[in-house]
Amino acid sequence: MNNIIPNGWLKAVDKLPYISFLNSDVQHFKNLILPEDYLKVDWIFAASEASTSTKTLEQLLISGENKWWFGHIAYDTTYHWNNIKQENLSKYTISPSFFFEPQFLAISKNSKIEIIIDTIGLGNVNPFLDKIEFKTEPKFNNFMNDISKKTYLENLEFIKKSIKQGDFYEINYCLHWKSEIKNYNSIQILQKLSGQSPAPFSAFYKHNSIEVFCASPERFLKNENGRLLSQPIKGTSQRSSNSILDHEFKIGLQNSIKERAENVMIVDLVRNDLSIHSIPGSIKVTELCNIYSFPSVHQMISSVESNINPNINPLEALKSAFPMGSMTGAPKKIVMETIEYLENQTRGLYSGSLGYITPERNYDFNVVIRSLICDTDQMLAFNSAGSAITWDSLPESEYLECILKTKAIQSLF
Repeated sequence: MNNIIPNGWLKAVDKLPYISFLNSDVQHFKNLILPEDYLKVDWIFAASEASTSTKTLEQLLISGENKWWFGHIAYDTTYHWNNIKQENLSKYTISPSFFFEPQFLAISKNSKIEIIIDTIGLGNVNPFLDKIEFKTEPKFNNFMNDISKKTYLENLEFIKKSIKQGDFYEINYCLHWKSEIKNYNSIQILQKLSGQSPAPFSAFYKHNSIEVFCASPERFLKNENGRLLSQPIKGTSQRSSNSILDHEFKIGLQNSIKERAENVMIVDLVRNDLSIHSIPGSIKVTELCNIYSFPSVHQMISSVESNINPNINPLEALKSAFPMGSMTGAPKKIVMETIEYLENQTRGLYSGSLGYITPERNYDFNVVIRSLICDTDQMLAFNSAGSAITWDSLPESEYLECILKTKAIQSLF
């Protein structure tokens, strides 16, 4: 059993409509070098049974309430925030943005748990259970891709033609899979995902009938006392159990002109996004195209920092930077319109963000990738993956990158 997961609490709040378990999976990364600020806490656990104390991000922007909030920003907010016509249908129902005020909140840091809020008596429950008996294993019937490989390759040729004629210079194009679920058990899925695919921005998130199992390595945006930090990922390579071959994969990623160009493009986009609400001259790229190793992949990560304008609500910076450049491309608006045209469904929570806001309006949000999104009403599971397409992209290689990214999730059960 993975003793990082407070399965006793998860079992106790199973029927509640809102749960947010943000897990850094610290125990898996103690011996790895990771970007700055990745592992400040072990995990944060929040839950609520009340549907009355909830808000959208827009409502929080005008609210003067100094409280904790946990929730999501779905990619679909893109449409009305950026005046983009939405024609594709969603495969499940979720609010574009949603935040709940926790009735229970606990934070684990250095393996010490502090209960911040408890109005539902959860503090009297043992957070960890030594053993939970499962009669059956969850099953996901064959994940079915929403388009054929042939169509994917044809769409990439359309993208490259658009790049050649100057419409845009990078786009994150995604594939989407769907599967039926049998013998559903959220704790069992979470334990297995954490054990097989640990990630520093992992999460289990419940919003009514939608449950998200996220193994994300990527931070979208953090505000800590006026310091903004974004850490986009662009550039992925497989890993190998053979240490020599694994090192070759890592060096190959580090030396890839194409991958570095993709990363630098997104860094420039992030710099532009942060500049909107930052003090002029404060934006710094504190690391560029560094390679970090995770259990299943090597990733190229950069870090961009700035000092937020003290005269604005910090949440304005969060809204203006969304959606993240690493999941869209550049220039952003035309790319988002092209995504809507090429992808035959809305992304929903995928390539959106999960996170929290403190009473001081500090916040930290991830990028929802490497995720399994389950609709427990329909008993359907959704999994998506994408890659950055530039003029130098090889269509077959991009397709294989998407398959690589879905492997850890789709092979769980």
